[in-house]
Amino acid sequence: KKQQWLSAYFSGVQFGFGLLFSGMVYPLKELRFFAFPRDLSRFDPSLALIILFGIGPALVSYLRLQPGRSAAKPTLADKWDLPTGTVADIDWKFIAGALTWGLAWGIDGTCPGSGVVRAVLNPSWGLPWLTGFAVGSLF
Repeated sequence: KKQQWLSAYFSGVQFGFGLLFSGMVYPLKELRFFAFPRDLSRFDPSLALIILFGIGPALVSYLRLQPGRSAAKPTLADKWDLPTGTVADIDWKFIAGALTWGLAWGIDGTCPGSGVVRAVLNPSWGLPWLTGFAVGSLF
């Protein structure tokens, strides 16, 4: 539906501006968060606030939508499409992907969201990074 596409687009734009305004598009900001506990003089705890204010409201919304808690229909869909996976669904590909993603983020200091924003702002850096991310996602 066009409404779903527009909602996704504007949510992505809002997320991108949030990353830009918070400084999360700069790898040094993210790498300084990962300095804990090795080098507390370089540690930047502000990423924890972004995690708190990003995950917190989403978690509250998710918990409210559990079966039996809410009968409200979503605005732009026919039904809720919530994750159904459990710990039993974790396999070696999931673990290998999580490890690879975490190592790459820790080495480079660029998560996928900020990588996309940087690809728009600085294509000479961002497009090769985004291409590598896309190719890596195929595996």
